Amino acid sequence: MKHATGVKVSKADAEAARWMLKDQGLLLPLKAVQHEGSIIFPVKNLDFNVGNLGHKVVKTDFPEFAGPDEFDALQNRLGISLSSYDVTGDLAVLEIPLGFEKYETVLAEAMLASKKNLKAVFKKSSSVEGETRVRRINWLAGEKRTVTVHREHGCQFKLDISKVFFSPRLSFERQRILGQVRDGEAIVDMFAGVGPYSIVIAKHRDVKILGIDINEPAIDYFKENIRINKVADRVQAVAGDCRTMSPKKSADRVIMNLPKGARDFLDTALGTLKPEGGIVHYYGVSPREQLYDGEVDFIIKRTREKGRRAEIRGKRIVRSYSPSEVHVAIDVEVGM
Repeated sequence: MKHATGVKVSKADAEAARWMLKDQGLLLPLKAVQHEGSIIFPVKNLDFNVGNLGHKVVKTDFPEFAGPDEFDALQNRLGISLSSYDVTGDLAVLEIPLGFEKYETVLAEAMLASKKNLKAVFKKSSSVEGETRVRRINWLAGEKRTVTVHREHGCQFKLDISKVFFSPRLSFERQRILGQVRDGEAIVDMFAGVGPYSIVIAKHRDVKILGIDINEPAIDYFKENIRINKVADRVQAVAGDCRTMSPKKSADRVIMNLPKGARDFLDTALGTLKPEGGIVHYYGVSPREQLYDGEVDFIIKRTREKGRRAEIRGKRIVRSYSPSEVHVAIDVEVGM
């Protein structure tokens, strides 16, 4: 056990807090602990930002990981912190800091040695690009394959990390929206990818969902995931541009998981809702100092211009997006 400073959050906010602290390179290589319905994460210092998540700073004892962790030990020796990486199924994608490229292979091999559930490690070679939202990656170590199966919330998602967009960091968001959905709803998932939002909801609710994406390989995997998760009676996947494929005036709820481009599609979402209104789950990227204000002002103004009413039902920071920006989620109730 090691005595250290911790950030205490509710279990509901734990996944979001973990990603935020990890993105900032502040998590210590110790196990988080549970305490009276909360999770406590060990941190290196108090210079952290968990947005609007309720939290307390506490001192407590944290268990150490059993056995040597070659990956963390190597990072310590090199003086770097690879806090920004994604694990999808049994594949990891690292973000190698500028100037440390010569260590990327040995870092990848150390990661494989330390994390027995992983089979291959890649590195990011670009940001998410284009309308198909694909990131270029390069193989570093392990098996030379990019297809995996990711599991969350009782569902399985088969995908190719080199051909589709998928973020394991949005697991909590998928669960959060599921908690708001009620049986009987008609839902349009406008940027559905391989179907994580649609399938998680359909697995647990009696609904009808239309998922749309312009990335055809993503839709192919979406259709396979519908079959794997046995939700064909509740979910339909179609390839195309949601501006032309979204059905007019038909949805109780619209999901807009396109943070960098959601503004361009808000009119489509508003037109997809039933005449009496419904809910829009809007994702955007905001400057840290501004947080939600710019996005909220845009949503309310644009909705009014369309002759409808917008009421903000919820807003939260999903995760860090860049040193100066945050990924935000805004739940909007639209009425007449």
